[in-house]
Amino acid sequence: MTTSISPSSGAPARRRMTALLTAAALTSGALAATAAPASAVTAGATCSAITFSPAVAYPTTNSAYVATTADLNDDGRADIVTAGLAGTVDVLLGKGDGTFHPSVATASGTSSPGRLSPGDFDGDGHTDLLMVGLGTNTVVVLPGNGDGTFDTPVISPTIAGPIDAFSADFDEDGDLDVVVTNLGGTSLQMMPGNGDGGFGTPVDLGIAASTGYTIAGDFDGDGHADLAFGSNGMGSSDSGSGGSGGTVEVVLGDGDGTFQPPVSYHVDSQPWMVVSGDYNADGKTDLAASGSLGGSVLLGKGDGTFQTPVGFAAGTMTGWLLNGDFNRDGKTDLSTVTSFGLLVLLGKGDGTFHAPVSFAGGSMMGGMGGADFNRDGRTDVVLPDHVGSNVVVRLAGCASTAAPAPVVTPKPKPAVTPVTKVKAKEKPADTAKAAAKAKKAKAKAKAVKKLKRLKKARRGNVG
Repeated sequence: MTTSISPSSGAPARRRMTALLTAAALTSGALAATAAPASAVTAGATCSAITFSPAVAYPTTNSAYVATTADLNDDGRADIVTAGLAGTVDVLLGKGDGTFHPSVATASGTSSPGRLSPGDFDGDGHTDLLMVGLGTNTVVVLPGNGDGTFDTPVISPTIAGPIDAFSADFDEDGDLDVVVTNLGGTSLQMMPGNGDGGFGTPVDLGIAASTGYTIAGDFDGDGHADLAFGSNGMGSSDSGSGGSGGTVEVVLGDGDGTFQPPVSYHVDSQPWMVVSGDYNADGKTDLAASGSLGGSVLLGKGDGTFQTPVGFAAGTMTGWLLNGDFNRDGKTDLSTVTSFGLLVLLGKGDGTFHAPVSFAGGSMMGGMGGADFNRDGRTDVVLPDHVGSNVVVRLAGCASTAAPAPVVTPKPKPAVTPVTKVKAKEKPADTAKAAAKAKKAKAKAKAVKKLKRLKKARRGNVG
């Protein structure tokens, strides 16, 4: 059942890099689970099986086909922003209890915005939005005002047919740059950030790409932003097993806006989206990719290389990928949209996942977002509904909870009342015996006394 709600800077590059890569990870879904306050999490309440609340639909002004989450009004609560084909973006400010205020639309600066990427592109400390203009060959930044509204769009021309733009500080000058991919499958283009929301002329990176979405991260631990994306096997060296399918391309950055040659990892599907996370809890960045015949996980070695990809959801066409913690066990889970709905894979914490669990609803035609909307420690999801001009919110919950160990309370020992010893009552026979004994002793004492007088008298007569 779906419930509809009607509307009523430069030098310190390394330190800056950490903040910028964190913002980039948020866009890819790596930080989709917003941490809950300690008071909101009940110790030991880990789900052994998860569920989602009935879908709640919030009307939007456009046919939403992409949604993401960010804190747009600086109140510490996750908000939703969505885009469609009407030339607007819709913002739904979160209340922190899993519900949202009615959507408010603002002009996007392009008729067909692509993926929405939050970040601070003008250095004022507020969250802005980055998108490509699919029909206008532009990169657009909506400068955030910190109250959920946006200033006039900043528009920069880019290559023909852009499909996605992803940000990081690739040249380490303190400003966010973008890498742009396009529908033509030509090489990646980097546009250096100006620090005011605008970008410079595209620079051809010489990296062939037939891809949809690109992510950035530090895969080799050198502090420089690297790139990863899915492709149709167009890498320079294949580190997989070969065969049909596609590749995940890994491109290490040099920190000055240039990159090393890509390395390809063969996967058994045509990957179109890649996200990064730590799936085996070893502190090294791993990758996950979705594709036409399932998904793949590539565990990172920490030096910029990855282990042989391991597939999941084999034979299922997987779409948008999202990291999260849906059962709040502290292990990174994965979710994706498929042709039949939402698919969730609970992580085991060792780089493998439990069997996928499917939930009705969702569409492969759109990009979903995730965050902890009600601050219970679990990742919730928002799905665009381009048919109904809605966004649909579903809150994660427990279908069952692992039973806590029973608490055994020892039975109290019965109180012991001290026993007072009672002197035994003398029997009549005993009394008579004692009297006879006393009489005999008295007679004996009398006889002894009489004998003493006689002896005394005899001594007097003799003298």
